[in-house]
Amino acid sequence: MNARCNFCTRVAAGDTCRVCRDGWYLLDGDCIDSCPAQFASSGVGQFKRRCAEPFLCRSARLVVDPPVNYGCKCANEGNTAIADCQICEHRAGEYGQHCLKCNAGKFLWENRCERTNCDDLAGMIEYAPSQYGRECRAPFTCSERSASTDGSACKCPASVGRNDCMACDYAATGTACQRCTNGKYLRNGRCIDACREGEEPVGEGSDGRECQ
Repeated sequence: MNARCNFCTRVAAGDTCRVCRDGWYLLDGDCIDSCPAQFASSGVGQFKRRCAEPFLCRSARLVVDPPVNYGCKCANEGNTAIADCQICEHRAGEYGQHCLKCNAGKFLWENRCERTNCDDLAGMIEYAPSQYGRECRAPFTCSERSASTDGSACKCPASVGRNDCMACDYAATGTACQRCTNGKYLRNGRCIDACREGEEPVGEGSDGRECQ
């Protein structure tokens, strides 16, 4: 039995390792010091590391078919700690550092979750729909409350009336709604319930109303 095995199952045909220690990886019932190039490495601590076919890790669960009974972790650069990442890819030759969606209020930049803002990135804006899914991105328009101009998913922020705004611009000068729905009125880039005294409400139906 491999000396790096921490837990094994003994059968007549021989011992099969279930858990490796000392930072070694489990593959086909044995412990090895690193995974073959065609496999992804999974595991941040010194115990329970594995080699696996490339997979997606979402909220600490493997997205594979058929499902497995063990979890996964997204790793920081260097594989020394768990990253502030909600969804990551464990790609061949990597260990889960390729993040797709951040948590903990961090901003995604170049597939890493290490930034608390985007201030020093020229031309980038902060897309912050909530504590999850924040990104440093080029300015864009979020249309129909679901798709941005580059085809990715998006939503308008609460500051402009998220559920009432059909399209909003994320620009260097800030975020502004362009078209309201649900019977709301567009005024200075926000969706409001009613226009102020002296303003003229324009529009019929539930979409495209404005205060002029």
